[in-house]
Amino acid sequence: MSKKIVTTRPQDIIDITSIIPNISVELTYATPNNFTGQIIPGYKKPIAYLTSEAINSLKVIQEILNRKSLSLHIFDAYRPNKSVQYFCNNWANSPENLELKKVFYPNKTKEQIIQEGFIATESSHSYGSTIDLSIIDLNTNILIDMGGQFDLFDEVSFTNCNMISDLQKKNRVLLKSLMELNGFVNYQKEWWHYRFINGPYYQKLIFDFDIV
Repeated sequence: MSKKIVTTRPQDIIDITSIIPNISVELTYATPNNFTGQIIPGYKKPIAYLTSEAINSLKVIQEILNRKSLSLHIFDAYRPNKSVQYFCNNWANSPENLELKKVFYPNKTKEQIIQEGFIATESSHSYGSTIDLSIIDLNTNILIDMGGQFDLFDEVSFTNCNMISDLQKKNRVLLKSLMELNGFVNYQKEWWHYRFINGPYYQKLIFDFDIV
């Protein structure tokens, strides 16, 4: 049975900062500073939405990191279905931007990125319980070194990649261990991608309300 597409935001999908006001948010797709070079359809404001249950688990992680002068740093959270379709249709079939390719997918074609699962044709982000994130040092306001940037579509982004330094591996393990201890599961091809296991809408509804 096909999933129902819902265009209104349920009451339990809320702004993450309403529960974690000091979390670092840089909603990449609400700016042109992403692999497409465009503001993505559906991203009308830089607000990170997630289910309240998932946010409460993130709050526990944030409090642990804060004690180390660190903070979670969010790249993306809820993603409208129209945004996913933009990636898979408009962007995938657009002329190549060689400068962006060099930064985000130097060793892949657009077709390979989709075929190999870096960009899903149906994204768990649209269920409201998946988040892309890293860790930022509050003393320097610089992201800790994860051995590759967000949305680098390459094997070096695999969470257990052996092509990175010991420090970079340690930083990935720090994020992964904290997220897994608090109810999230990692997507092994992207060190930044985590889904809340008990998300109420997972594989039931696809949301397509704009981020406003």
